[in-house]
Amino acid sequence: PIEDPDMDTQLQALTPHLDDPPARRAPLAALASVAGLLVSLRATWLKFRLDHLCDATGCASDSQHSWLTCDEALASPWSTLATLPITILSAALYTVTLALSIALILRKGPLWPAARPLLNLCTVAAALVCAALATHAFTHFSHACPYCITLYITTIALVIGAPSSPLRTIRRWIAAIRARSQSVLDASLIALTIGVIALAAQTAAYRLAARSATCPPVMLTELPGPPTIRHTFGGDVRELVILFADPACATCRRELHAIHQSQLRYLRQGPDHAPWSGVELWVYPTPLDPCTDADAPHFVDKGGNPLTSSQSRRHDACLAARALECAAQQQPQRGLEAFDALFALHDTPAPFFTRDKLTRALTDQVSRDFDQPRLRACIDDPRTAAAVSRHQRLFSAWCQGRATCTVPHALVIPVEQDIPRLERATAADSAAKLLDTLQPPRP
Repeated sequence: PIEDPDMDTQLQALTPHLDDPPARRAPLAALASVAGLLVSLRATWLKFRLDHLCDATGCASDSQHSWLTCDEALASPWSTLATLPITILSAALYTVTLALSIALILRKGPLWPAARPLLNLCTVAAALVCAALATHAFTHFSHACPYCITLYITTIALVIGAPSSPLRTIRRWIAAIRARSQSVLDASLIALTIGVIALAAQTAAYRLAARSATCPPVMLTELPGPPTIRHTFGGDVRELVILFADPACATCRRELHAIHQSQLRYLRQGPDHAPWSGVELWVYPTPLDPCTDADAPHFVDKGGNPLTSSQSRRHDACLAARALECAAQQQPQRGLEAFDALFALHDTPAPFFTRDKLTRALTDQVSRDFDQPRLRACIDDPRTAAAVSRHQRLFSAWCQGRATCTVPHALVIPVEQDIPRLERATAADSAAKLLDTLQPPRP
C-alpha cells in the first residue's frame, strides 16, 4: 500500500494518543481518584457540620494534644471559595479523573479519544492547587490536617498514575482542538459536563441542607460575672458578647484580629455602623491548659477529654492570661489592645510568653503609662491566678453542654430592657459567624 505522510500527520492531530502505548498505571490513577473523592466528601461533611450545625465531632480540636487536627484548616478562609467548601471542587475534579482513568483502562468509550491529555491536565491542576494549599498550611497552621495530608497523598498517587509526557499530550490535545477533531471535542465536552454535574449536584445539596440546618441552643442558666476586659460600643446595650480566647492559640489570633478590625471600622464610621453599635463585649482570657493542679481533673469537655493544648503549655499561656488581667486592671480601655500585643509575640522565638517579653510588649506596644512594678506584682498575685482559673471553670462548665468545644468561642446574648435573654443565646466559633450573628441596630 502507498503510505501518505500527510494523512498520518492529520490522523495524529485529530486523535492525540493514537500511537501511544497503553496507560499501564491508569488503575493507580483510578484508585487515587476514588480515595480523593471519598476524602473530599468526608471533609465537606465535616465543614458543613462545623459551619451550620456548630458540631466539630470527627475532627480533633485545637484543645487536643494530637498534632493532627483539622479545625484550623476547616476554619481557614482558604477552605472556602465563593462561600462553598473547596472540597466540593476537589470532589468534582476527582470524579472527572476517575472517569478518565476508567476510559484509559478500557481503551474505548466516548472519553477515550482525549482521556490521556485531559487526565494529565487535571493532574497538573490538582498538583498546583495542592502545592499552594500545603504551603499555606505549613506557614500558617500550628497543626497538620489529616484530611489535607490524605488529599496531598492521593494527588501524588494521581501524578504517578497519570500518563507520561504530560506537556506533549496536552500540546497534541490542543492541536486536535484547533483541528476541530469531532471525537476529541466530544470527549472534552463530556469530561467538562461530568465535572459540572458533580459540582452542581454537590452545591445544590449543600445549599439545600444549609437552609434547614441550625446550631443547637446554648444552655445558659445564669449570667457569669463580668470579666476585667470589658468594652461597650455605643449607648444602650442590645446584645452581650461573651468571648473565650487562648493567648497561645494561632486561630484565636487570626479571629480576634478580624474582630478588632471590625470594631475599628465601627469607631471610624460612627455609632450607626452595624454590627457593633449597642454591643457590650466581655473577653475571658482562657488558656487551654490547667493553670492550677486543682483544675486539671475538671478541665474536660462533655466526653471527658482534657481541654488541653500542647501549644498553651509550651508557651505558658497561663502567664500571658495573668498579664492580660493585670493590664486591664490598670487600664481597662486597653484590654483588647493588650490582647493584640500579646498575639504579636507569636512571631518571636519560643516560648512566646515570658515575664520580660510580656511587660516589654505591654509597655512598648500598648501604653508606656503602665506601672511595671505593679504589673509584675499583679502577675504573681494568687488572686490573679484565681481569676484566670474562674474563667477556665466557666469555659469548662459551658463545654459540658456542647458536643465539642474549641477556642475562640463566643456567646451572643440578646438584651431587652436591660435584661439578658439567656434562653435566646447563640454560639459562634469564628469572627465571620460572630459578625453574622450580631443583629444590626433597629432604625
